[in-house]
Amino acid sequence: MAAFLGVAPDKLAADFLTRRREAMSRPERFEIPTGLGGYCLFYRGGCLIQPVKPAVCRLWPYFPLPLSGEGALLEAASHCPGLAGLAYGDFLASYEAWLIAGGLSKAPDGR
Repeated sequence: MAAFLGVAPDKLAADFLTRRREAMSRPERFEIPTGLGGYCLFYRGGCLIQPVKPAVCRLWPYFPLPLSGEGALLEAASHCPGLAGLAYGDFLASYEAWLIAGGLSKAPDGR
């Protein structure tokens, strides 16, 4: 991420990250803080670090909660503009496509 942003790793940590609360004794554990409105610091109408975003960000929105039902998806959409207006069936279809593209599942026809 530091190389992508053109900053030294220590500057990235000092200026853009916060140390995870549960890992204060492990300085290599950081998180990206949220900025105004609760959005990720690197979100400006889209992800500014898309090619190098952390694994947890690549999983979004496919966490267990939005997958648990339509109401949970609506709750997640209230925090993520990319989910706003997305029908639950379309969300599940995109999840299935994501799993297949990542080699985590097979297509319904077995491919």
